[in-house]
Order: sequence, then structure tokens, then C-alpha cells
Amino acid sequence: MTSDDFSLADDSTDEISRLRDHIDSIDDAILKHLSRRAEVARALAVEKRVQKLADRDVPREEEVVARVRGIAFHRGLPVEETEAIFRAIITMSRRIQASS
Repeated sequence: MTSDDFSLADDSTDEISRLRDHIDSIDDAILKHLSRRAEVARALAVEKRVQKLADRDVPREEEVVARVRGIAFHRGLPVEETEAIFRAIITMSRRIQASS
């Protein structure tokens, strides 16, 4: 390896670090939005109790899943994995509502 090879390796490492930092920022934003979603889920649980509605609304859950599947498809994301992520988010929201 020459000194130029090390310079190229350093540049590649810097780019990887920069990209990983960018992913970390995106992950932070995702968590911020999940936290906001949890706040809304808590408020929804209270409102459901006030209106004497069922805790779970399966048709609404399926509507959310269908909507995000369509968005995932149009954005070129893997639809099945996106659905799995949102089903996990829905499960988390149900647990939050149940404990509110």
C-alpha cells in the first residue's frame, strides 16, 4: 500500500462515519416521532374511555396498515418489512393505551 492508498482509505472511513452519523440523526428523529405518537395514543385512550368506546379498533388498525403499505410501495420500500414495523408500532400503541 502506498501513502495514497491510506489517504483513500481515510476518505472512505470519513464518508462511512458521516453516513453513520446521518443514520443516527434519522434514528433520533424516528424515536422523537414515536414518543409523540405515544403521547397521542395516551390522549386517545382517555378520549375512548370518555366516549365509552372499545379500546381496540381493528378496522382502524387495518386501515393504517393498508395506508402505510401503499406509501411504502410508492417510495420503493419493502412492503412486508414496512408492514411488520407498523404492526409493531400499533402493538406498542395498544399497550400504551391499555396502561393509560
